[in-house]
Amino acid sequence: MKNIGEQIAALRRARSMTQEELASVIGVSAQSVSKWENSNTMPDVSLLPVLAGIFGVSIDYLFGEERRASSFSFNDAPEVCYRALLETYAGCWECDPGIPPSAKREFCDALEANPSSNSGVCSDRRGAVFADSGFAYVSRLENRDALALLGDPELGTFFSSLGRPSFRQIVKLLWEECAGDSVKSFTAASVADRCGLTVEEAARELHEIAGCRIMYLEERTVDLGGGETLAVFSPWNLYQTRLFLFPILHLADRMLHASSSWYCLRG
Repeated sequence: MKNIGEQIAALRRARSMTQEELASVIGVSAQSVSKWENSNTMPDVSLLPVLAGIFGVSIDYLFGEERRASSFSFNDAPEVCYRALLETYAGCWECDPGIPPSAKREFCDALEANPSSNSGVCSDRRGAVFADSGFAYVSRLENRDALALLGDPELGTFFSSLGRPSFRQIVKLLWEECAGDSVKSFTAASVADRCGLTVEEAARELHEIAGCRIMYLEERTVDLGGGETLAVFSPWNLYQTRLFLFPILHLADRMLHASSSWYCLRG
């Protein structure tokens, strides 16, 4: 199996390119290419998608098609996937002949240095890509399928609930109180006391939160004796909040407060 340096050299020669020509296309020195091919150094990880794009191969192919996947923990996954998506997305801009090879690194650096900046591209066929300093999002929906969602009455109910300050206040409280390892329980009265609401308002919002499934609320009825009962709510499975609600809030914030600060936008 060839190492990455040998693979780069073979791919370069197969395209009748000199080291100088390859270096010019990438935006590095010919000495860097020589060091890669002689296995003295390896290309920076950010250049792997660039090399793969130049040669029309996958990144795995650069490693001889037998490279084992890098191991990382679930806690690392958001950062690793964000970086990979951002690098790939930035590489798409290199298809424009008016953009120099160095633009990819400049693109990523610009988003990192300016947290208020956004970047986006919309496909004529379907979907879009959005990226900023801490969030990257890809949609593969056909336009007609995305527009059809506007007619979904359940989505209307969800956004109506999300529009109430009391709803957002309780979601925030439950998240902050239950994000750790300990399991906590609440009653409508205890939530109302913490949030400055009536018991009726708190009970309504707790049931709305459970119905929207942005977090799972287990409801138990406790028999207090004498015919008196009390509903006790125990939040768990907060993953859904991070997977669905937080991205929605992030994109909404961008729409409201940063729509004019775009670093590359095309569609």
